[in-house]
Amino acid sequence: MLPLHSELMPSGGIIKEARATVNEEALGKTMAELNFQCKKCEREFDCDVGKISFPVEEDRPRFEKEIVCPRCGILSMDEVWLTELGQTQLGAVFMSAE
Repeated sequence: MLPLHSELMPSGGIIKEARATVNEEALGKTMAELNFQCKKCEREFDCDVGKISFPVEEDRPRFEKEIVCPRCGILSMDEVWLTELGQTQLGAVFMSAE
C-alpha cells in the first residue's frame, strides 16, 4: 500500500486545489494524473499514471504507466509518497470506478 503522505511527512505548506484529470472517453479506460512526492529529492509533482485498477488480491492500486519524477526519473511505488492531494485524486478515481 502506498504510504500516506500525512503519516510520514509533517503536513505543511499550501493546500492545492484538487485537480484530478479523469478521462473516461478513451476506450472506457479511467485515466488519471496523481500528485506524488519523491522520497529521493522531496519534490512534489503531478504524474499521468494512465489506467488505474484496484485488484482485490493486492493491497495497492496498479498503474498502467510508470511513475516519473521530473528530477529523478522513473520511480517505484516505494520511492514516492502519495500526497494528500494525490490521495483525494485516487479516491475520486476509485469512487468513479463501477
